[in-house]
Amino acid sequence: MTSAPGQGTEFRFVLPRAPAAAANGDVRDEAFGLQGLHILVVDDEDQVRLGMKALLEGLGCRATLVAGTTPAVAAAKAEKPDIVLADFRLRGDDNGIATVQSIRRLFPAMPAILLSGDTAPDRLREAEEAGIPLLHKPVAVEVLAEAITAAGARVREPNP
Repeated sequence: MTSAPGQGTEFRFVLPRAPAAAANGDVRDEAFGLQGLHILVVDDEDQVRLGMKALLEGLGCRATLVAGTTPAVAAAKAEKPDIVLADFRLRGDDNGIATVQSIRRLFPAMPAILLSGDTAPDRLREAEEAGIPLLHKPVAVEVLAEAITAAGARVREPNP
């Protein structure tokens, strides 16, 4: 602050730069450093998969979308993902824990996160016993980005 009688007072603020936002309001990849990650999204609901793809692409990631464990394993064999995001409850007897365990048979250190709208104590306990982080839907962009980073997903260079 500087001040001079009869001339007024001048205030100057120095603030850290905020992450850039896209014109459509999406948080950009620079904010979280997720540019180029290949994320395998496993959810049995078409609209949820498409919504997750849009969110992840807004973060600079590339998403492969599948509806269950069998297609998830096939997709992971075709191209190893950097992380698996799996819905806890899938169709029939299928579930996200089975998906992650199946993919970890191929890639033992595969980072993974479970997503669920179910807050029942049994679901929370199952996820904890499986050693897979669980996020509750709807998931805020910042929370998801932090969870991906915390799960140990490694940033890859984008494909040319």
